Amino acid sequence: MTVRVLFAERISFDKKDSGSIETQDRKLLARLDEDPREVVLAGRAVDRSVSGDVDMPDRPALGKWLTEVGRDSWDELWVTTQDRLSRNDMHFMAFVFKILKWGKTLIVLDDPSLDLTTPEGRAIAHVKAIGPHKELERIKGRVQDSHDTRRWTARWHGGFPGYGYTTKTTVEVGEDGKPKEAKVLVLDEYSCGVLHEIKNWVVEERLPITICADRLIERGELTSGNLWRSRKEHPLRDETWTYTGLRSILRSPHLLGVKMRGGKPMTNRDGSYFVIAEPVFTPEEWEELQSALDERSQTNSRVNGASPLLGVGFCWECKRPLGQKVTVRKSAKSDKEYSYRWYRCRGNKNTRACVGVGMKADIVEDLLEERFLRECGKEFVTERTFQRGENHASEIKELERRIQRLREDRENGAYDEDPEYYAEKMNEYTTRKKEISKVPVRESGWVYNKLDVTYNEVWKKADDQEKRKLMVAAGVEFRMFRNGDQVEWDIYIPEDIKTRMKEYAGGVNEED
Repeated sequence: MTVRVLFAERISFDKKDSGSIETQDRKLLARLDEDPREVVLAGRAVDRSVSGDVDMPDRPALGKWLTEVGRDSWDELWVTTQDRLSRNDMHFMAFVFKILKWGKTLIVLDDPSLDLTTPEGRAIAHVKAIGPHKELERIKGRVQDSHDTRRWTARWHGGFPGYGYTTKTTVEVGEDGKPKEAKVLVLDEYSCGVLHEIKNWVVEERLPITICADRLIERGELTSGNLWRSRKEHPLRDETWTYTGLRSILRSPHLLGVKMRGGKPMTNRDGSYFVIAEPVFTPEEWEELQSALDERSQTNSRVNGASPLLGVGFCWECKRPLGQKVTVRKSAKSDKEYSYRWYRCRGNKNTRACVGVGMKADIVEDLLEERFLRECGKEFVTERTFQRGENHASEIKELERRIQRLREDRENGAYDEDPEYYAEKMNEYTTRKKEISKVPVRESGWVYNKLDVTYNEVWKKADDQEKRKLMVAAGVEFRMFRNGDQVEWDIYIPEDIKTRMKEYAGGVNEED
């Protein structure tokens, strides 16, 4: 009877020059050649950069072989050492019982006497599993101690620094007076540039986050995690830009140079942010970005390419942006090529496109141009800019947060030995809050100022993207939908667009 063998190989931290996986593979192959039985290699489950504390079914490579379908492909699981399989004794013993339940066999090369079929053998295996488990706990303890020591310093605790930043090794004087190397966060020129480009998409072009994510995917930008892994020469993961991931980055105070812990910003004793690095965005840029994100929040959508109707054309069946489809065909009578453009529903990676929602691009663009210029052509173009508020709302909110933090710390006994400090800071914050609360309020928002040129004049000289931006700024939408077997459309122009343009010419803020 032929025995099908599965190799399980793992390394916790895979460096480019590491030969651990190759060594494990070589030992397993040698054992396969020496086996007197009729054995064949069913496959290899190679998990790179996977901790020994990750349960076996949850591992990227090995997990696929442990499913109901995967288990039909092998009879025995071989590993070089027990800790290559797991460093967690509970995971290991649970896996042992599954192996027995499935009728499989586990072979550990450096422990040939291991017998899991008897109670005594399983007890011995459990005792042996405790060693790797305790070593794992010691490693975790050392890492945690290191993090605790560096938590309230500008030093970086290690790991992924976050998009927009990288690490730099510096020399500082330790407590013993001797120079010591330490890592700190510094701005990463490349990813900072990408972030500012994304800000421009969101603020100036008013694009949804999902479309920004698609742009990053289309031009091959690595995700924040994979960019860091590539620089460390670690294997890349199967990751892509998503609405949730990009939104999390753009909303995080980490971009202000704030140290984060558990996904939350760390604060000083007085409640202010604990800043350890130069910010990616200035306070003005940050407020401008957050205001634009608040204004243009939108569910996931997908558009392939920056079409002339990006942000203007929508499938009104699913409320997602229309995509531009370009087909090139050769003439049957000659080698001449003809291009055909259509706007149609494209759906997204989780939802199929709406059937039958599509029109020729030339027709759509002509309809839009005629209606837009007829309604707005004689009006003066309005320029949309962000005006920072003067109501000190952000500072008042920050002061309230600091006051609440002071009160919570006092209840927890943090100021029992220093009540004067508590009284001093509380008086400082409350006094400042009263002062700025009296300042006349002017909300942050978008201001529209009239230019000395009409839409008709600009349209004649504009290219496709400039025309698109004009319509996006005006709030124009081309809505395509089905009515039975027919495709119908509607062009939406805000009823108050002319009044709004005239009002904004005087510098009136757009209400939030």
